[in-house]
Amino acid sequence: MTEKNFIPSRSKRLFYKGLFRLFPNLYWQSYKQKSLDLGLDRLYLILSFDCDTSEDIVAAEQIHNWMLERGLKATYAVPGKQLLEGKEAYRQIADSGGDFINHGARPHTEWRDSRYYSITFYNQLPVEEVIDDIRRGHEMIGEVIGQPPVGFRAPHFGHFQKPSQLALLYSVLGDLDYQYATTTVPWFAREFGPARHTDDMWEFPLSGSYKSPLRILDSWGYLESYGQVRVSERYSQLFIATIDALVSTDIPGILNMYVDPAHVYKNEGFFNAIEHTVAKNVPMLQYADLLELLKQQ
Repeated sequence: MTEKNFIPSRSKRLFYKGLFRLFPNLYWQSYKQKSLDLGLDRLYLILSFDCDTSEDIVAAEQIHNWMLERGLKATYAVPGKQLLEGKEAYRQIADSGGDFINHGARPHTEWRDSRYYSITFYNQLPVEEVIDDIRRGHEMIGEVIGQPPVGFRAPHFGHFQKPSQLALLYSVLGDLDYQYATTTVPWFAREFGPARHTDDMWEFPLSGSYKSPLRILDSWGYLESYGQVRVSERYSQLFIATIDALVSTDIPGILNMYVDPAHVYKNEGFFNAIEHTVAKNVPMLQYADLLELLKQQ
């Protein structure tokens, strides 16, 4: 990638966050035009689950079965270590329609002092170790799931956003014949819209909420506490409010949302938010569906 860094300076970040919080329509009208330019004429939801802990294994199973009963689709990003630990559960999820993307091989969290801490940051690793982690993650999905992935998300991807870092990822993924990555923050969508195609690679940035479009709307950011891995009710409220606002103002595009299964599988609000999305006639896609949709435009 040769484009400028799409994340501005700290002072500009604060300015834009404040501006869009007061006047969210300024963001979403620009986003709408970029979506129309892609040929998207309605709103879609892509829901993915980052399964970074052992607790996510059972949680992912339960959520997947709930969604399967309702004919809904989701995507799973599982580090290789957790994939091997829960291989029977994840293989069953894949066999019944779950889509899996490469999330690297190394573990992304460790438990200490009564809470989970994040580990394995690509920006802290030598380039050769980053490349090795991507390649080993690719191989491990093939071994466990039975087919190679064609999509990728970096661990703790918010720390790996520089153009040179993304260029490294896309180069490695291109060698593996990947079709897309979903490893950028909402600032990427502000610059390029809900999807960008370059060098035979699609990039799908993660999404924020309606009134905070530059802050990722994920379960980690709305936990009740780091010691109790339960999402607060604020998360589902923002999810529903975002769906309602975008549908009512006729904003097309891609809401690219992810959560950690263990954070939400006991939270009624999360499931209410999904049912509310369906009731609002917002189609839920997997990335493969989105790729096919974009190819038709």
